[in-house]
Amino acid sequence: MKKHAYTKNSLAPLKKNGEKRGEKRGEKRGEKLGERASMLRQLRRYKAMNKKGDIDDLVFQKICEPIRKDLKKITKEINEMAKKLNKSN
Repeated sequence: MKKHAYTKNSLAPLKKNGEKRGEKRGEKRGEKLGERASMLRQLRRYKAMNKKGDIDDLVFQKICEPIRKDLKKITKEINEMAKKLNKSN
């Protein structure tokens, strides 16, 4: 069996693009994806509440409009990060 160059406890070399040790490629993108997922979850919840009749249509619009704007903004940022990652590979 072949031995690996680095063990768990040893320090890994610096990665390209100035990333620190232990920092994964696309870590920031992952954080944005998490934010996006939580926003989608909120929207689905409010849509279900609106469908049941728990909240009024006007209230639904006022709640969901800012979330949708933020969602579009974050989606745009995620796509830009993905393009940069693909170009670097």
